[in-house]
Amino acid sequence: MISGLSSINSQMFHILVYGSQNAKLVGMKVSAPGNSPNTDGIHVEKSSSVTIMNSKIGTGDDCISIGPGTSNLWIENVTCGPGHGISIGSLGWEMQEPGVQNVTVKSATFTGTQNGVRVKTWARPSKGFVKYVLFQRLVMVNVENPIIIDQNYCPGGQNCPNVNYNVQTLGAKPDGKTDSTKAILSAWTSACASGQPATIYVPPGRFLLGTATFAGQSCKNQAITIQIDGTLVAPSNYNVIGNSGTWINFEGVTGVSVIGGTLDAQGANLWACKNSGKSCPTGATTLAFYNSKNIMISGLSSINSQMFHILVYGSQNAKLVGMKVSAPGNSPNTDGIHVEKSSSVTIMNSKIGTGDDCISIGPGTSNLWIENVACGPGHGISIGSLGWEMQEPGVQNVTVKSATFTGTQNGVRVKTWARPSKGFVKYVLFQHLVMVNVENPIIIDQNYCPGGQNCPDQVSGVKISDITYQDIHGSSATEIAMKLDCSKGNPCSDINLEDVKLTYKNEPAHSSCINADGKASGLVQPNNCLYN
Repeated sequence: MISGLSSINSQMFHILVYGSQNAKLVGMKVSAPGNSPNTDGIHVEKSSSVTIMNSKIGTGDDCISIGPGTSNLWIENVTCGPGHGISIGSLGWEMQEPGVQNVTVKSATFTGTQNGVRVKTWARPSKGFVKYVLFQRLVMVNVENPIIIDQNYCPGGQNCPNVNYNVQTLGAKPDGKTDSTKAILSAWTSACASGQPATIYVPPGRFLLGTATFAGQSCKNQAITIQIDGTLVAPSNYNVIGNSGTWINFEGVTGVSVIGGTLDAQGANLWACKNSGKSCPTGATTLAFYNSKNIMISGLSSINSQMFHILVYGSQNAKLVGMKVSAPGNSPNTDGIHVEKSSSVTIMNSKIGTGDDCISIGPGTSNLWIENVACGPGHGISIGSLGWEMQEPGVQNVTVKSATFTGTQNGVRVKTWARPSKGFVKYVLFQHLVMVNVENPIIIDQNYCPGGQNCPDQVSGVKISDITYQDIHGSSATEIAMKLDCSKGNPCSDINLEDVKLTYKNEPAHSSCINADGKASGLVQPNNCLYN
């Protein structure tokens, strides 16, 4: 216990708690001029169950700094200033570094400080972490950086091994005409051979790229960032990549990030070929990750894909954030993002408009989180089609929340083939959705069988259960806003409707339920047609 102690004008840190447990620092007064170097007020490291309360700290560095291996730290009623704020870090100097977790900072005031609350890590390889942190009820008064996370800390640019490969330096030309495939693949080969984190940089300009496979099986590097400030453009002749399956293919990679930029597949001529009824190539997916782990795609634009824009297949732990996906509403099979046989995939803060599903979810997908997505034009967000195979893995633990659908063919859909199958769909939540003139805002279709071919007995074997539709509002472009057409051989069960309000021409819309069991609560319009 340290109570009511004043510490002034320390040479370095004023107070250090290191490798300790159960320490309470109450009523502290810590003071040094704002220009005094490295005079942190209180530093806590490799310690647990430490409390700092009712204290006034003004220094030339962090008022409170939190080092590696700190857990269960409680900071309350602290005034900070002058100084650098309250900082978790710097962390990540060591590869094998203990993490920081369970930190609460509440009821603190920062006055004239360089930072408010900060998390700071070295731009170095490390297995450290920061998790379960709460910053609550804070007041900032003329603070330079009230809220800041800085994971690129590297003063002087020293001791931060990160190898950079500029594709233009390696021979790529930003003219959109010269084939830059060799230079870009060369950058990948070099980055893979590096034992340090590496960045492949695509500068402004248009870089012509043919079919490219980025293989991870022999890649030593698990921290490769592809920073795109320009555009990668496919050959204008659709036959060059049209039968390749995928234009830009990542196979078996770990720890790859694709940041920014635009992928232009120039698919318009192929769509015209298909719409004319001529014999044409199938078309290529623009960007695919197969059998990969720990993937980040952030701020990427994909335009005019020949087929799917982005595919995540057989992969784990992928985050797609700030995506912009665009193709005309009449472009065939241009799904925005397709996820299949993958787990722990997150799609957030994205805008998708295509000629097919904005997001499609294939067999074997689990723990999928979709949030804050704007969809339109397109066919909505679709689970399926499922049930083509008899022995097919199911779909489970899917959340779609805070999404808006504008002028789409469907809103949220579950679609299964009318064929025998042991597949399933369960534990799905559709929440906080807005429909604007959507043809089928809520739809389950278990009788999918285009052309009436390949559907013996016209019965779907896919079992659909535990589907919740919660807080869904807006307008339908058709009279039947909710159509639940479930399998007669395997009816839907545990369908939950909560606070659904859909209108058609400013009047309550209608619903249609076949073989659908469940319950309704709160206001439900159109009328609840479920049986229970």
